[in-house]
Amino acid sequence: MSERTNPAMITALTGFLVLGGLLAAGYYGWDHLRKEIQAQNSQTQAVIIELKSGTIDEIRAAKDAAIAEIKTMNQEIASGLGKAGAGAQGMVGGAGAEMMSAVTELKDAVAAISEKQSLIVERLDKLADMPRKVQAKAPIPDAMKAPVMFGPLAKTIYFPLGSAHGPRPDSQLAKIVPGLRDRITDSSCKVNVSGFADTLGNDESNLRLSQKRAEYIADRLEKLGFPVGTVRGWGERRLKVHTLDGTNNPSNRRVVVEMKCGVPTV
Repeated sequence: MSERTNPAMITALTGFLVLGGLLAAGYYGWDHLRKEIQAQNSQTQAVIIELKSGTIDEIRAAKDAAIAEIKTMNQEIASGLGKAGAGAQGMVGGAGAEMMSAVTELKDAVAAISEKQSLIVERLDKLADMPRKVQAKAPIPDAMKAPVMFGPLAKTIYFPLGSAHGPRPDSQLAKIVPGLRDRITDSSCKVNVSGFADTLGNDESNLRLSQKRAEYIADRLEKLGFPVGTVRGWGERRLKVHTLDGTNNPSNRRVVVEMKCGVPTV
C-alpha cells in the first residue's frame, strides 16, 4: 500500500531550497561588493593630492559640495550594511556566520575609507581657512628702469628738381614727426640729417644743394623741439638709385632723417 505525500513536508522542502538559493546568491553578491570596496580602498591609498596655492579659490568653492557628497555616500553605505547585517542575523547555520563575517569585513573597509575621507575634509577646511596672501609689488623707481632701446629709424623726404624747400618736403616732414616723437626715450636720442642730390648738374653745385636741403629739414626739426645731431650734404655720393652722370632722378633728390638713441652720433 503506497504512502501519500504530506503537502506540508513538500512546502517546507520547497521553502528550504528557495531560501538556500537566496542565501547563496546573497553571499556571492556581498562577496563581489566586498571585493569592489577593497579595490576602491587600494585605489584610495594610491591617490596623491597635490594642492597648489593657485587652486585655493577652486578648493574653497568646491569644499561644501565635496563634504556633502562624502556624507551622503557614507550614509548610503551604512544604510546598506545595516540592512545586510539585519538579514545575516536572521540566517541560521554556516551561511549566516559567513554573511556576518563578510559584513564585518565590509564595515572595516568602509571605516578605513571614511577615515581617509575625514582627513581629506580636514585638510580642505584648513586650506579654505587660510588667508590668501597677496603681496603688492613695489613700483620700480624710474632711475632703475632699463631704458627702452630702439634701433635706428630712417625716414626719407623727397625734393623737387633744383629745390631745397617748399610745401612738398614740408608735408612729408609733418607725416614723420609723430613717429620721431615716439622714439625719443632720453637725452641720448639725436636726429641726424643727411642731404642728397641726383647727378643732373655738376658735382660742386649738387653738393651745395644737398647741404641746403639737409639744413632746411634740420632747422624745421629744431623748431619742433627735436635734438639734432649731425647735418651733412653728400651731393651725388651715396645715390639711392645708381645712375649715369647727368641723369634726372627724383629718388636721389632727398633728405634722410635718422633717429638714434643710446649710441653716439657721428
